[in-house]
Amino acid sequence: MVTHPQSSRQYENGWSAWSRPNYSLRPAMALRWLREHPDAAVAPMHLASLLEQCELPGELVSAIAELTELKSRTREMGSGAVPAPIEEFIAAEFDRATDAFPKTRDRDTDRARAVTAGFFRKEVLAAEEGR
Repeated sequence: MVTHPQSSRQYENGWSAWSRPNYSLRPAMALRWLREHPDAAVAPMHLASLLEQCELPGELVSAIAELTELKSRTREMGSGAVPAPIEEFIAAEFDRATDAFPKTRDRDTDRARAVTAGFFRKEVLAAEEGR
């Protein structure tokens, strides 16, 4: 059962609407892609591109292809067992990200707001000069 808080939902007894795993699958794939492409800043948007550009076990690729095909045939209305390779992959990728980017209790939100405001101020002034 996927129980990680960042996953789309808990899948009780491995059952879910076939569309639900996709809400977590694409972000999990993006996390994997970014880990495998450390010099890149933005992962591809399309799941197919992510699949092509990541080193993944054949079992996972097959499960994703099957789920995608089932989802397309049922117009996202079907439900059934979420394949174990997909559940395990999603949980593992979110766990790795959680370990790599631990939350801090004492976030300096005032500094973050000031930096953000400074960035937007600079961009607006630059856009006005470019008119």
